[in-house]
Amino acid sequence: MIRIAIVEDSKDDRKELKSFLERYEREKKCALKITEFDSGINFIEEYKPEFDLIFMDISMPHMNGMDVARKLRNKDTGVQLIFLTSLAKYAVEGYEVNARMFLVKPVSYLRISIEMDKIATAYNSRLWENLLLNTVEGMVRVNLGSIYYIQSDKHYVVFHTDMGDYRVRGKLSSFESALDEKHFAR
Repeated sequence: MIRIAIVEDSKDDRKELKSFLERYEREKKCALKITEFDSGINFIEEYKPEFDLIFMDISMPHMNGMDVARKLRNKDTGVQLIFLTSLAKYAVEGYEVNARMFLVKPVSYLRISIEMDKIATAYNSRLWENLLLNTVEGMVRVNLGSIYYIQSDKHYVVFHTDMGDYRVRGKLSSFESALDEKHFAR
């Protein structure tokens, strides 16, 4: 299941995008879980790294999508981000926040379908496989390819990654079965 957030202040645009994604889900028989946010502020304040893909409007009141994306990247560097905009001038800034794509409004179903095909292919081929960790600091998304090694330390499991170390309360054996199929060995 691909978990998607729509961050869009326009109710009509949010409704249209959601209908495109639901149509895609029906046509491609691809399970999607769609969560909607009506403002960037609500989204970033409530954010937990549980999404695989975020569709974000750039032009929103109080905090524009580019500013939200900068804050998002401080919390989650791995989530896929697609900007929706009528302002093409922001495209260059999108590289700063590692945006996957810019779609110019009005967005068509065909364009959404093409991007979703790419996302679904990558998701199904495990090109970006992540592990959600409930660390002592909060939820963190860790890309499996970034893990150097995992060790047990008293009542914690420590994940040593290229982004730093993450401590999770628990036993190494609780992660062993999940990671065994992912080319990890004890």
